[in-house]
Amino acid sequence: MIEPISEITDSKEGTILLVDDQPEQIRIIKSALDSFFFIKIATRGELAIKIANIGGVDLILLDVVMPAMDGYETCRQLKNNPLTKNIPVIFLTGKESQNDETVGLELGAVDFIRKPSSPLVLLTRCRNTISYQRIKEDLQRKNDELSEKNKQLLVLNKMLENLSVTDGLTGIPNRRKFEEYLIQEWSRALRDSSPISMIVIDVDYFKLFNDHYGHLAGDDCLKTIAKTLATSTARSFRSGGALWRGGVCLHPTKSGFLGPSFYGESVDRKY
Repeated sequence: MIEPISEITDSKEGTILLVDDQPEQIRIIKSALDSFFFIKIATRGELAIKIANIGGVDLILLDVVMPAMDGYETCRQLKNNPLTKNIPVIFLTGKESQNDETVGLELGAVDFIRKPSSPLVLLTRCRNTISYQRIKEDLQRKNDELSEKNKQLLVLNKMLENLSVTDGLTGIPNRRKFEEYLIQEWSRALRDSSPISMIVIDVDYFKLFNDHYGHLAGDDCLKTIAKTLATSTARSFRSGGALWRGGVCLHPTKSGFLGPSFYGESVDRKY
């Protein structure tokens, strides 16, 4: 019975790129792993880089000693390439020098396997490396998602904070913001021995205006007043419901304190 391709794919634990120029070593390693992984083979470092660039490789088994481009240079180029830098590399070597192992680990390899090696040891190390890499990538993905959600939450919190201190109709700061600002300016005035003034504004006959022209026209009227204040004063606020009440806090400028009457006359002329 021929097993369906999808079931064959599901039974494999990943894809390993084996880079070695010795046919006998390729045969031994492939026979140890072939039942558990898809095996891609490259006999040169240059070819290994091309295959890795295509994608779909979970682990690279890389021989140290190869003609032309050796394993160290191949690893260096893989780790300097954004497309392949995260693919784990295990070096295959017959050398016993710890210095060779140190060089490989400094280049970014995750492990060294001595040749010849037990098939079970080879299989276990490949499985562990791929499993660790997947856990690492999954954790990084979750951290990225969490970071993005935190950014969105900060934006929403800022929006809510702005809404809590903004008058819904006119868009200018509300009474809550006025009280915060008044405390701040009062403290500044005490510290600097500087004056502070406030203008309280009421709209004359606004109820009659509302009754005659309707609430929509009344809302437009309040918006026009708010816009006028926003372009005429240092700080303007709205408190109250149908009635308009605005507080304006002033503090000295470099040219001196102009006083509330100046701002009151300016608003009166614009309005």
